[in-house]
Amino acid sequence: MTDGSNLRNLNWDELDHSALHGAGDVVTRVSFWQKTWFLSLLFLLCLGGLVGMAFCHFRIADTRSGSIYLKGFSKEISTIEGLEPELQLDLILRERVGIQETERIVRNADSNVAFRVGSAWTRVRRAALIPQVDSALLRAAKQETDRGVARLRRSLDSLESIFRGIAIGTSLLLLGTLTICVQSLRRRATTLVVQSLESGGSTGTYADISAGNFKESEAITKAVNNLPVAIIEFESDGRILRWNDHMHHLTGIPATVAVGKNVIECVQWDTTTEAAKSTIRKVFTGESIPNLEWTLTHSLGENLILQATIGPVIDGGGAVRSAAAVVRDVTSDKYGKELLVANDVARLAIIKALPHSLLRFDSNLNLVEIHDNSQILVTKANPMRGDKWRDSFGNDLSETFCKAAKQARLTQKPYVFEYSGDLLGRNVNLGFRVTVAGPTDLLAVVTDLSDQKRLLDAETRGEAKFKHLIEGSADAILMVSAEGIVLYASPAVRSILGISADTVTGRNWFSLVHKDSRETAELGWNEVIGGSARFVLDLIHDSEIRMAEFTARNLLEDESVGAVVFNVRDITERRQLEQELRDRLAELENRTEQLRDAVQRDPLTGALNYQATLQYLDAICEYAENDGNFAAILFDLDNFKEVNSRHGYHAGDQLLMQLTQCISRVSREEDIIGRAGAEEFLLIMPEADSAAIDRVRSAVIDGFAEVSGGMTTVSICSVTKQNEPSDSLQILQELNELLLGGQRVQTESAA
Repeated sequence: MTDGSNLRNLNWDELDHSALHGAGDVVTRVSFWQKTWFLSLLFLLCLGGLVGMAFCHFRIADTRSGSIYLKGFSKEISTIEGLEPELQLDLILRERVGIQETERIVRNADSNVAFRVGSAWTRVRRAALIPQVDSALLRAAKQETDRGVARLRRSLDSLESIFRGIAIGTSLLLLGTLTICVQSLRRRATTLVVQSLESGGSTGTYADISAGNFKESEAITKAVNNLPVAIIEFESDGRILRWNDHMHHLTGIPATVAVGKNVIECVQWDTTTEAAKSTIRKVFTGESIPNLEWTLTHSLGENLILQATIGPVIDGGGAVRSAAAVVRDVTSDKYGKELLVANDVARLAIIKALPHSLLRFDSNLNLVEIHDNSQILVTKANPMRGDKWRDSFGNDLSETFCKAAKQARLTQKPYVFEYSGDLLGRNVNLGFRVTVAGPTDLLAVVTDLSDQKRLLDAETRGEAKFKHLIEGSADAILMVSAEGIVLYASPAVRSILGISADTVTGRNWFSLVHKDSRETAELGWNEVIGGSARFVLDLIHDSEIRMAEFTARNLLEDESVGAVVFNVRDITERRQLEQELRDRLAELENRTEQLRDAVQRDPLTGALNYQATLQYLDAICEYAENDGNFAAILFDLDNFKEVNSRHGYHAGDQLLMQLTQCISRVSREEDIIGRAGAEEFLLIMPEADSAAIDRVRSAVIDGFAEVSGGMTTVSICSVTKQNEPSDSLQILQELNELLLGGQRVQTESAA
């Protein structure tokens, strides 16, 4: 008997010896529900239920996130509809508003919804390039977005119902399995397995019943190919035993070529041969190697970044018989991280250039981010995170801030208030601007108003003390009569206007303003006569123009002042810096768009690469399942390897580019061209009828015959799909079968 068996003393005289005749006979006293196979079946059902719950959970999370982002995008479109055309164009063309940033999240929830909304928004952006904002297209995009939100909501309700059903069923299965296991232990059933010894003969050697036959069978190969991941199995000398279909699609190397070859050569570990051999030796000593990363050049010429987890395969005797590697493509993840880093750098540069302090709060009003540029909160910045900011702010300021946050969320507009009092042991005068940032967060901009407060305090004192304070200020101070005549100008006016304060005194303050800002100055003057105002004007400074911020207060009724007081601050350099930052941000956005396009394009022909073509083909297949249709046309260069051998690879590349150009000239704007193999191209035509397909076939045949010079011909076949489930791999398989079966149209050689 083997170790670990459940043994007890038996009286062999009690056994029926006739039951021991023959190999593999079993003596047992258990019911079927106590047998191992039945318990294993229950365990697999429970495991399947748990996997189903996990899958539903992730689908629910993706669908909920997609619904939230689509709702936000719908609100943004509604906001755009109420803006001026110039502002609408600026927001659309600069991608201040759009589905681009969140398209991946919506695609994870429902790729069909992402395709429809993305197409509607693309039509709006194309119209904006004229430039013109088409209101009808904007409304259509809004309606498509709202339909997408409704569809995601229905999907979310359905998924939640399925999740609850699976959870209840799995719980009942777990309870039943546990009950059966407890009953089996209580009964302590015994099973005796007897092996015939006749095979040993007189030599005394017997077959090991734990040993198995590991020869690859058709059933095992089919099971490995059906797994949703790329898998390699290889022996200790590196010889490949299994290479499933997903590895074929990932590397471009079919299993018929890979099996039997050395794994180091097939997966391109040649540059690190010694390290690869060391890794293989570790695996065959029983270790597992996680997250092994390297670069592989695809057969189509693009570089892929691959990551693998390698582990040993243990046989029935406990020995390592082979190694298995699960491989995945992380190229898109790497590029995505680069884009995130670039966007974060631009964001931090803009934040650091602002002169104010910025505080970001989450949905529960917990302080999660601090940028104390004005050095107001620097001494207590770290302890203020979370909900500790309430203790630092004090009761009065905390209560006021909470009311401002509530008002900003209700109105979806910025809320501004001022605070004077004690903060962190100092007497401060602060201005707060609270605004909604994103779906849940709040952003508070804190401004130090100490200079303005000192100015207002000086206005209530004597004229001498008032002058002493304002003359020491870095900002220029102007006192203007009700008729607009400058009664007093502080010495700081020279740094802004380039002339002395005596020269300014007695002049109308409008004469200091550049002609392009006269209208703004008049509107600001009318506003300040009613109380107070803040505006920005261009001022004349010798031969150049200076930009200044005016903070004005009407103190004509104050007997000690009797004038309108202007606090003038030169903001020329700050605005130049802000413009430079905006230009840099635009450059980064352009670079980001180029990187996105480069990831999906074939560098030789400009068509979509193989991976991007499969993604678009999967999306159009889902579209065709919902009352849509499309056609897929495959173009295959005949005898392409012979062309490369006879005329050289440069001639082969020229033929690939010429074929791409022929297809591009006859395709429609909404059609998609991508590579489907080394010498194969796929044209995806949404909503295409047979006449459109025949037109493309004839045009490509005629066009390629003219430019190919008789070196080769092109074979063409097509399929159409409508209201039937399919995916990218099925479409490609059908097209390849049509090519192999001769159901194709072939060009005639020009020679």
